[in-house]
Amino acid sequence: MSFTHQIMGLNGWQWMLLIEAIPAVVLGIVLFFWLQDRPAASTWLTSQEADLIRQDLEREAVTKVHSYSGAVKDKRFWILAVIALFFAAGNYGLLFWMPSLIMSGGITDPFHNGLLVGLAYAFGAVAMVLNSWHSARKNERNLHAAIPAALAGVGLILSGVFSSYFPVAFICLVIGVSGIMAMIPIFWMFPGTLLTGSVAAAGIALLNSCTSLSGIVGSFITSWAKDATGTLESGNYVLGILLILAGLLYLTLSGGPEPSYRSYKSVEA
Repeated sequence: MSFTHQIMGLNGWQWMLLIEAIPAVVLGIVLFFWLQDRPAASTWLTSQEADLIRQDLEREAVTKVHSYSGAVKDKRFWILAVIALFFAAGNYGLLFWMPSLIMSGGITDPFHNGLLVGLAYAFGAVAMVLNSWHSARKNERNLHAAIPAALAGVGLILSGVFSSYFPVAFICLVIGVSGIMAMIPIFWMFPGTLLTGSVAAAGIALLNSCTSLSGIVGSFITSWAKDATGTLESGNYVLGILLILAGLLYLTLSGGPEPSYRSYKSVEA
């Protein structure tokens, strides 16, 4: 924001939004034309691999919910909805307020503040990839979602406890960001183990609406907590508790059969 301010008559924050948006828009267009609708149409799978995936999808579909009424009656779907509300509140609350939290630690320069935020999310990106890889390798989801959620909650709470010691508080914020980022891709695997067909599309849309709604609430939690207590860090306690509760709810979920990752490897061998 500092370096681009008033270039071509735009403010720094306007350039920031443009620079962030352009890669996402371009990638969305590329993926629309590049990704295939079904395994058989893919160009990077052998016919044997595509057939194995098709068989797994058919096997898993037997245990999934095929009707809208069935999805509404399935308690697992509503557990996912509550998890979406809790983890998205923690995610968006931290996303919106992290620069202010860093500023309260004495880092007031926008450039250095942004570097620290970027550093935290760089660790989060690594955690996301490693946790997803390990989840696939172990063929397990619940713990790979519950543990990062709990770690994220503990990290946010401890960042408030150590708010007077910025280096420690920042490390705790990094743990919070990493836990949230590691949890997100695992969460979006759960609807596919529960729902299928058009029901899956509608269910995922509803869950996404829950995250959007919770994002609005989450962004205000820190503000409300600050008004009530007089400290900015107090909001982290609330967000941390929500993330811990999301982690506990993950442990109550059970779904259909896991994808046969090991069988795919055996095909390659």
